[in-house]
Amino acid sequence: MNVYLLSFNPFANNFTYTQLLSFIKDNRKVYQFFSPYAGTYILKSVEGIRSMQDSFEGFFEGTHFVIAKLQVFETGGLLVQDAWDWMAAGQNPTLPGS
Repeated sequence: MNVYLLSFNPFANNFTYTQLLSFIKDNRKVYQFFSPYAGTYILKSVEGIRSMQDSFEGFFEGTHFVIAKLQVFETGGLLVQDAWDWMAAGQNPTLPGS
């Protein structure tokens, strides 16, 4: 299972958070997702980086975004421990507490 960081401009006016959430939920390339804060989603997928990028290009058309593959055990920051455990757990069904 691959883990990706999706970063985008939370102030973009060509989509709403509701539209983006709906798009992510319906995106067949996204297995699971978590949004720790505005402008960021952490995604799980079996797909490669190019396939993931392609799946979001149409939605973010006209707006900049970044999707990067995370090497979970080489990634740092301050998130709740449940989020780190979820990222490292392979096909864990849900993020605890969500």
